[in-house]
Amino acid sequence: MSQPRYFPAFLDLRGRRCVVLGSGQIATDKATALHDAGATVIRHERAFRNSDLAGAFLAVDASGDAAGQEAARREADTEHVLLNVVDVADRCDWIAPAVVHRGPVQIAISTSGESPFLASTLRARIEALFGSEWGRFAEVVGRVRRRLRRRGIAADAQ
Repeated sequence: MSQPRYFPAFLDLRGRRCVVLGSGQIATDKATALHDAGATVIRHERAFRNSDLAGAFLAVDASGDAAGQEAARREADTEHVLLNVVDVADRCDWIAPAVVHRGPVQIAISTSGESPFLASTLRARIEALFGSEWGRFAEVVGRVRRRLRRRGIAADAQ
C-alpha cells in the first residue's frame, strides 16, 4: 500500500472531547498538548475498553496494546472519531507533526511518518533559526491587523 498524502491542518480543539489511552510518557505528552490546545481531555491510563471513544472528536492510543489498538480503530470508525495510534500508521486517521512553538507562530514538520527522527532533527534546526522574538512580532502584527480591520481597511491592503 502506498504512503498516505496527509492534509496539513491546525485544529481548533477548544471544548472538544479528546481521549488519550495509555500510561507512559508519550500518553502524558499527548494529553498535555491536547489540554494546552483547549481540548477537554479524557485520559484512560490503560488499554482501550469498549465505549472509551463514545462522544469524542479525536483520540490518541498510546497504550502499545495491539488488541486494544485494533478495537479502538473499529470503535473510532463506528463513532466517527479521528484516531492516532502512536507508531502504527496504518491505524491512524492523522499523525502528529513535530512542532516549533513561538507564541502564536507554530511551524509544523512532518515526514508523513517515514522518519520521526528526521522530523525532530528538522525541528531542532528550525528552533535555532526562529527565536522567541518571532512570537512577539506575530502578536504585534496581529494587534495592528485587528485595529485596521476595525477601522474598515480592506484586507488586501493589510
